[in-house]
Amino acid sequence: VFVAQHVASAIEQQRKADALRASERRYRQMFENNRAVQFVLDPQSGAIVDANMAACDFYGYTRDELRAMRIWDINVLGEQAVREEMALARQQQRSYFVFRHMRANGEIRDVEVHSGPVEVGERKLLYSIVHDITERRRAEQALLRSEEKYRNIFDYASVGIYQSTRDGRFITANPSLARMLGYDSVEDLLARSLEDVYWDPAEREQLILRFEPVGYASNHELRWRRKDGSPIWVQLNAHAIESQRGVLYFEGFVYDITERKEAEETLSKQSAAIMASMDGIGIVNDRLEFTYANESLAKLFGYPNAQILLGRSLCDLYEPHEQVRLITSIVPTVSQRGRWRGEATGLRRDGASFPQEMSLTAIDGGSMVCVVRDITERTYAEEQIKHLAYHDALTNLPNRLLFKDRLTVALSHAQREKAHLAVLFLDLDRFKVINDSLGHNIGDQLLQAVASRVQMCVRESDTVARLGGDEFTVLLPRLGHSDDAAPVAQKILEAIRHPFHIEGREFFTTTSIGISLFPEDGVDAETLIKNADTAMYQAKEVGRDNYQLFNALVNAKALQRIALEHGLRRAAMNEEFRVHYQPIFDLRSGKISGMEALLRWTHADLGPVPPATFIPLAEATGVMIPIGMWALRQACRQAKAWHDAGFKTLSLAVNLSVTQLQQPDLVACVRDVLRDTGIPPRLLELEITESSAMQSPETSVRTLYDLKKLGIRISLDDFGTGHSSLAYLKRFPIDTLKIDQSFVHDITSDPDTAAIVTAIIAMAHSLRLKVIAEGVEFTEQANFLRRHACDQMQGFLIKPPIGADEFYEFLRMQ
Repeated sequence: VFVAQHVASAIEQQRKADALRASERRYRQMFENNRAVQFVLDPQSGAIVDANMAACDFYGYTRDELRAMRIWDINVLGEQAVREEMALARQQQRSYFVFRHMRANGEIRDVEVHSGPVEVGERKLLYSIVHDITERRRAEQALLRSEEKYRNIFDYASVGIYQSTRDGRFITANPSLARMLGYDSVEDLLARSLEDVYWDPAEREQLILRFEPVGYASNHELRWRRKDGSPIWVQLNAHAIESQRGVLYFEGFVYDITERKEAEETLSKQSAAIMASMDGIGIVNDRLEFTYANESLAKLFGYPNAQILLGRSLCDLYEPHEQVRLITSIVPTVSQRGRWRGEATGLRRDGASFPQEMSLTAIDGGSMVCVVRDITERTYAEEQIKHLAYHDALTNLPNRLLFKDRLTVALSHAQREKAHLAVLFLDLDRFKVINDSLGHNIGDQLLQAVASRVQMCVRESDTVARLGGDEFTVLLPRLGHSDDAAPVAQKILEAIRHPFHIEGREFFTTTSIGISLFPEDGVDAETLIKNADTAMYQAKEVGRDNYQLFNALVNAKALQRIALEHGLRRAAMNEEFRVHYQPIFDLRSGKISGMEALLRWTHADLGPVPPATFIPLAEATGVMIPIGMWALRQACRQAKAWHDAGFKTLSLAVNLSVTQLQQPDLVACVRDVLRDTGIPPRLLELEITESSAMQSPETSVRTLYDLKKLGIRISLDDFGTGHSSLAYLKRFPIDTLKIDQSFVHDITSDPDTAAIVTAIIAMAHSLRLKVIAEGVEFTEQANFLRRHACDQMQGFLIKPPIGADEFYEFLRMQ
């Protein structure tokens, strides 16, 4: 049994050995005879353990040479990269690689390698199959380059390119087409369709029906639509991309021909314009004979048609003296310079002459183009324009320019003859009210009527001019005496006072007149006009409806006013103002309960300027609103600082000017100041005067109630000096009445004044109003006010207005 088992085992081992040899023989045959390049590699050392004949043929090495090499000897990536790839293949994490291998002759080939682990005996090796993909890679790269070249052509072509479906949806488009059609990007264009692009969408369908049978369309000119809706002319070349099932899509090439179409249209219009032109146009040869003439030229010279002019000389259309000028001067100029343009007198067929503008231009062959235009109407218009340049269009009176010229001439005569002359400057009183309330039509008619009346008051040798608006000037030359100007001014005043009847209505107006005299008030036109203007302002200041002679004092005041006005504007821009504070004394508690903020200004040259002077000027010049809002903000900011310093119940009173009270956004501005400064609204009191409130009572009432809604208090200043009725006093949402200092001054010496003050206090208290007396200077006045239950007072008895730092020290001493 043992022998039998031993024999069986030996037979089995022999069978396995035969099978192994047969398998190795088959593997060797497959390995050797396979046309694919194959390697067996040692993954640790990189040695080429074995290589088949295909590998020897491909790389140009013998089998022994390959077995003596390492795999990175033929791989251009180098050892480290190859080791990393072999490690991935050994761990079966990756089996496919692309390398660049070098043949024995130095040629580089692109290869793809499939690798995997294999055991040979006890050795763990790698089995690799190598395929040459050099040609495939080259083909792929060539295709990529071709596609890139196409994409570059597509993207950067100056011509617009697109592809679209049969129903008009864009498949793709290049940037040039997007820019051409005014779209921000290609994506923006692709979101639209060709129906959005065609000016007439039906035109696209008609075009397809025409070119679909032949498969293409060439040089079709169409009107498309840009994104903004404007038209664009394009030239379209399109063709269909087809398959066995029909049209896949359309591809089009688009050229912008808008400029060309516009040029063609312009040329067409020019050609039509030459034929239809109102200008006479003709061509003459070197003998000045017409070889072409349009109908307008014939009509211009009174001929029935243009054919009659052909062959006639250009000279036949002009009088003898113009013919001489044409031949001896004009034609030689054209020969030298190529063209001539000027005015001439033409001769019509019936012998009538007319002014014309003519141009001659040399062209090839010695001919000239002649263009003739009848300027009869233009000549008349130029005369009219010249008249308008020196006259006022509304009144037909001389304007400033002509008046100044005539004044200059009159001054020359006056200087030679040692005579006198006068300049009157007139300005209608309150004309703006009529113009704004009744309309410019009524205002214009009134100005015309005034001009007529002034002219009736002067001599024919005098000049009445309108400078503009409601300002007139009068020149009175050759006066025997300087005093002769005043009666004329008085005559004008009386004429203007009479009522004017316009459109069935009666109007009354007056005028203020300033007079300057030569040589007393100036020796040149500018000075006399300026001084008369200054005197006119003086006439307005003393009550209007009068005349004033210029004098040095008036001029000095005017100059001072101008200096103040300029300084005021500069001060507003540079914040040169200061806010002073006057304490308000509570008569019941015996303590300082608040302060009134007062604006102060020190002019750089003139020194301190009283508020009574600069505030009306600020109102008149339009800078009161920014100044007033600055003062309000500054005072509120300072009051909040004192509150934070411990004086938490201190109230602040700030004056509102007339202009501020009428300011449309006053409530919003005050709200912003309260928010920005943080002052409690209940501690802010805005002071208005009776006069300012009565400028526009209804508007004032609405504004004051809106201010009250913010939580602030309203004070009526200078009570008793205005002209408001008690009815309006009841309507105004007032919290405080301030008795004017003119009453306080006499309360201890004048029983009537004392009675008025007592009545004001009693009335205010009956209306539940607080009363403050201003201008208290003496103890007797304070005692009177205390006895009659006046609530508070302010004045020099307590403290005059002082700066913020001094006021703070005053508070600390209380």
